[in-house]
Amino acid sequence: MVDDWFGNTVICTAVTGGYDYAFRQPPLLGVDYIFFTDGNSPNEIPSPWKIEFLPECDSHLDNRRRAKRPKLNPHSIPILNNYKYMIWIDGEMQIINPNFVDEIMQFMNNGFVASLHPDAAVENGRYCAYGEATIRPPKYASEPLDAQCDFYRSEGFPENYGLYACGLSARDMTNEKVRQIGELWHEQNLTWSYQDQVSFPYCLWKYDFKPDILPKTLYHMEWLSLNLHKKED
Repeated sequence: MVDDWFGNTVICTAVTGGYDYAFRQPPLLGVDYIFFTDGNSPNEIPSPWKIEFLPECDSHLDNRRRAKRPKLNPHSIPILNNYKYMIWIDGEMQIINPNFVDEIMQFMNNGFVASLHPDAAVENGRYCAYGEATIRPPKYASEPLDAQCDFYRSEGFPENYGLYACGLSARDMTNEKVRQIGELWHEQNLTWSYQDQVSFPYCLWKYDFKPDILPKTLYHMEWLSLNLHKKED
């Protein structure tokens, strides 16, 4: 657990491509909020979010990959290095617990707090990145998931190495191994598919890193509300 988060923590998200995810968050004491955007939000971005534009170096990427940098590789964004701790929430999430930051920080020991996938179980194949890669909703239909899995197998990445829900995470920005994992995670999403739940376990395996696991799935921690709004066509 950590007890020095007050005044040293940022909560951030990123939304691109006209998604109408710009929810008002509670003005929690001791934290800043940063909302990364490509400038195409159809709605006003409310306080306490501070607006930052995504790096121009990623402007050639598709919308989903462009939004990945602050989530996966926050060390590559200068403003985020002003903080010791970063909490990521996906754009459709809204904080509903005023003790959210204090509670999630109680679980940080190794430097990266994550949640198991809500369907994670060996018997149904959802404890495994390879199993997750076989699930192909339309947004992943053209992604190179088969080639990605072939590469991971050639590397020796084992089956049933774990599966995580990556919509919420907390990390110690001063932890060198956490920085390295983030850089590799981002690289995987640029090289292969943007399905970050498939690449995250591989990155943990490459660095022999055990994340700090929440005792319940993020949807059962009573911290967040999930809002599913429409996006642009």
